[in-house]
Amino acid sequence: MKKLLSLFIVISLLFTIITGCSSPQKTEEELRAEIKAELEAEEKLRKELEAEIRAELEAEKQQKEEQKEESTPVGQTTIEEVTPIALSVFMTKDQIIEKLGHNYTFETKEDGAYVDYRSILEYDGIEFYFGHNTKKLPADQYPSGITITSNKYRFSYDFNIGDPALKAIAYCEKNFENAEDFHGGGYIFDSFQYKEDNSPKGTTAGGFGGLRMRFFYNTSRSYSSKDDMSEDVKIEEINIFAPMD
Repeated sequence: MKKLLSLFIVISLLFTIITGCSSPQKTEEELRAEIKAELEAEEKLRKELEAEIRAELEAEKQQKEEQKEESTPVGQTTIEEVTPIALSVFMTKDQIIEKLGHNYTFETKEDGAYVDYRSILEYDGIEFYFGHNTKKLPADQYPSGITITSNKYRFSYDFNIGDPALKAIAYCEKNFENAEDFHGGGYIFDSFQYKEDNSPKGTTAGGFGGLRMRFFYNTSRSYSSKDDMSEDVKIEEINIFAPMD
């Protein structure tokens, strides 16, 4: 593009020199005709240069789009690298707000199943669920469920949204115990008994006998074993929750 602009400047200078050095012996009519022809030639060249510049810009744009598509496999989305905010399941509503700020929504609804009321504290990319039996959420209540869909947040583990599922499962196998399948017997390969080293003594988050952690993936498949997974399977959602039965 710089070469094209330089060429345009040189030609413009030549035009100025030529018109300035035109022979004074020519008639006025001849000079007008000569200047008109040179102006038309310059205008034609200008349009050709503009067309070439536009074509070059379009080619550069197309090349960048193709490179972006090549770096992102089909069916996957790129996730911006961020420094996650460290959170704990042993945080009350007020402590969460103090940590994450006031850009949230909060509502309480009647439940009537395992608890009388259920409150939801929601931020962009994360939701906290509180089960309680009084209409007002108790000030010391910990969440009974957390849903994470953004890599802006992290609890007590060394992986995040967008990471390979096999990496997350391998970490959990070393640091947590597999969760038992209450309905089918045995253990669930990608569900774990979640724990934190900083848990208050004698305290259980959620009040339902401990928390579990499970994953949802960027595919529509269900998996019965990690052997069925490829490296392309990524963590799309992390659930930390208190089992109800």
